[in-house]
Amino acid sequence: MDGASFGFTLNGERVTVSGAPPQTPLLSYIRSPGLTGAKEGCAEGIVYRDGSVQVNHGGVEMGQGLHTKIREIAARRLGVRLDAVRVMATRTDKVLNTAYFAYGAAVTEVEIDGFTGSHRILRADLLEDVGDSVAPLVDLGQIEGGFVQGAGWLTLEELLWDANGRPATDGASTYKLPSWTEMPEVFHVAFLERASEPGVVFGSKATGEPPLMLAISVREAIRDAIRAFGAGGVVELDSPATPERIFFALEKARVRALTLAQALV
Repeated sequence: MDGASFGFTLNGERVTVSGAPPQTPLLSYIRSPGLTGAKEGCAEGIVYRDGSVQVNHGGVEMGQGLHTKIREIAARRLGVRLDAVRVMATRTDKVLNTAYFAYGAAVTEVEIDGFTGSHRILRADLLEDVGDSVAPLVDLGQIEGGFVQGAGWLTLEELLWDANGRPATDGASTYKLPSWTEMPEVFHVAFLERASEPGVVFGSKATGEPPLMLAISVREAIRDAIRAFGAGGVVELDSPATPERIFFALEKARVRALTLAQALV
C-alpha cells in the first residue's frame, strides 16, 4: 500500500523503506555466481517496495522440498516473513540448472528365503552428507524416501513387454512399487557432522536424489546372501533383483557348490 513501510537486511545492515508504491522493483540481487561464473548454482531475486520478495533459483523442484528451503533461506537472509517470499518456477533463461556434489554411505542387512527367493530388509543404517542442513526434517524425509524408492527400483520394479512389444507391466496390479512392507524393520539415518560446504548457500547440500543410490547396498546384501548358499565366487544377479531372479541365482550357487564338492571327493 502507498505509505506503507517495510524492512529487510542487506549486507548485514537493516534497511527500512516507506512511502513507496507496491510491486515496484526496489532491488535486484544475485548470490553465488556458481562454478563457471555464469549464474550457475545461484539464486536471483527481486525485492519489491511492498515488502514481497521474488526468487528464481537453478534447482528443480521434484517434491523434495527445495522450494521450501529456498523460501527459508531468502526469508532468513533478508530478514522478512516467510509468507513474503515467492519462489518462481525454474527457468534456465533466468538461472542455469544447479550441479550438486554430495556423498553418503549405507550398510544394509537382508534375509532371503532359500525356497522362494523372497527377501526382507532387516536393517539399514544410512549416513548422508547434507552439509549444514537448512531444513532437517525435509532432509530426513528425502533420505528415507529416496532410499526406499531406490530399493524398489533395484528389487521390485520390473518392466516387461508382450510379444507385440506392448508394456505388460502398465498398471498397479502388474508393476510393483515399494510399500510399507518393503521398509527396513530397523531404519537409522544420520547426517555427517562437521560437513559444512564452503562457498554455497548456508553451507547446505541437496538431498533429493543422492540417497536413492544408497539402495545399491540392498542389492549387494542380497548378492552376499545368495553367495552364502554356495561356495563363494561370483554371483550373477541382474536388476531388479526380483524373487524369480534371486531364486535362479540361488539354484546356480547350489549347483556350483555341489559340483565343487563332487570334484573334491
